[in-house]
Amino acid sequence: LERDTAGRMSGLERLEDKFDAQIAAAKARAEVLRLQGTGMEAATARNEAETDRIVAGLQVDMARVDRELSAVRNDFAEHQELAQERHNQHDERIGQLEAAGRQGGGRKKGRGKGKGKGKGK
Repeated sequence: LERDTAGRMSGLERLEDKFDAQIAAAKARAEVLRLQGTGMEAATARNEAETDRIVAGLQVDMARVDRELSAVRNDFAEHQELAQERHNQHDERIGQLEAAGRQGGGRKKGRGKGKGKGKGK
């Protein structure tokens, strides 16, 4: 009975040692995973900071583009106003010339240079 009990105890001790080794290995794996997780958290934080920096730069660029686009729109509107003003002035001048033509005064339009007075003989 003693030998049987001693054999069982020895087997239980070996089993206990095996379990202790498995527990120690599991703890070591858990520590490795924890450290890897910490490393990934740091990498994630770095990536987030880089992303934030890029987004901030893009926002600055977009604001600059908006300002430049606004300036171009203003210049275009000013150009259109000036062009419309010139167009109106031309229309007014054409109207004046046509009115002068109907009255018989002013420049004669549409007759060309004519044949001239001939050559002196």
